[in-house]
Amino acid sequence: MKKLGYLTAVVVLMMAVYSCTMGGSVSIPDRINDFMRDVNAGNYSSLYTHFHPTLTDQYNFIKPSAFWDSPGMFPDAERPSYVLGAIVPAGETVETIITSDAAYNNTSIKFDMAKDGDDYMIKSLTIGGVLKVW
Repeated sequence: MKKLGYLTAVVVLMMAVYSCTMGGSVSIPDRINDFMRDVNAGNYSSLYTHFHPTLTDQYNFIKPSAFWDSPGMFPDAERPSYVLGAIVPAGETVETIITSDAAYNNTSIKFDMAKDGDDYMIKSLTIGGVLKVW
């Protein structure tokens, strides 16, 4: 009977540990890739969800789809041709290039990141040296 109690305790412990690691966390490259996947799919109404809800000052301003589907951001006419260069974090920042058919031609893009719990979120976005979201 004691063995059954120990076995039950071990199984419960393993389930608790496994359930905590199942969801995982969102890394910097994962967040940027998810953001660009939504950009290229035209999911403009969900782009703001990739940004930090308390550290991004413009969080409410960037919620409307029209913000993203505008010149200087990611106009729908370009979809789905936005391509990023290598995503290599340097601390909590990624600087790379973005290319598309018309809007961007090897233009610099910078993602400043911050953690929200276990997940990295975009804190600010700079394109072509111009701070677009802060």
